[in-house]
Amino acid sequence: EIVLSLVVGTALGFLLGILMRRLHAGRDTLIMVFGTVFLATGLSVHFGLSLILTNMAVGFVLANTRRESFLRRATDPLREIMPLLFILFFCLAGAHLRLSELPKLGVVGITYVLARSAGLIGGSRLGGVMGRIDERVKKWIGLGILSQAGVAIGLSLIISSEFTQMAGDPTVAAAVSRYAAANPGASRYMFDPAAIGAAIITVITATSIIFEIIGPILTKVALTKAGEIGKDEASGRPGS
Repeated sequence: EIVLSLVVGTALGFLLGILMRRLHAGRDTLIMVFGTVFLATGLSVHFGLSLILTNMAVGFVLANTRRESFLRRATDPLREIMPLLFILFFCLAGAHLRLSELPKLGVVGITYVLARSAGLIGGSRLGGVMGRIDERVKKWIGLGILSQAGVAIGLSLIISSEFTQMAGDPTVAAAVSRYAAANPGASRYMFDPAAIGAAIITVITATSIIFEIIGPILTKVALTKAGEIGKDEASGRPGS
């Protein structure tokens, strides 16, 4: 799945780059980009590949094989509609958030928040030690990367969809029913694909809201503590 996703995405990325050489109007560029995304998505669904990884490979190839002027010509039309796409994406994710399920997933949600935060902060500090970066940056960089949104929610949507389809399989449904009858006290989050899929997207969406609220605040704190905010002004250069 991983290797073929990269292969298909790479091939489509080179193809898109070749075809876009002949395009000049922003409208035509937009159509070509969306057509490539739909083609990558269709091939991924048909062959059981990763939707996200395949499309990321397309963008990776374009970003690393074309000039900056070419990339601007490809991305400028997209910037006009990106706010709408983001709104639709997060509305779709929010539509799967079941508030009634949150109390049942309290321990899982808290564990996820703590484990994710510890992994990001600890991992970034370890990377700082290995990379021998400045002590101030190494100390605070973890707080600057806690925000979570796009990829995590996208993956949770895919997992929820796949688990829901799995639950609709007659063989799986029969096995779930037999297990539930034999273990009446067991939580359905341990064996029912539909319940597991709902739990995953509920936890990811709810915690994404938390991280998107506190993430930017902690990023500003980290940049301030690391001495990065105001650095350009102090040196006489215009701030970014």
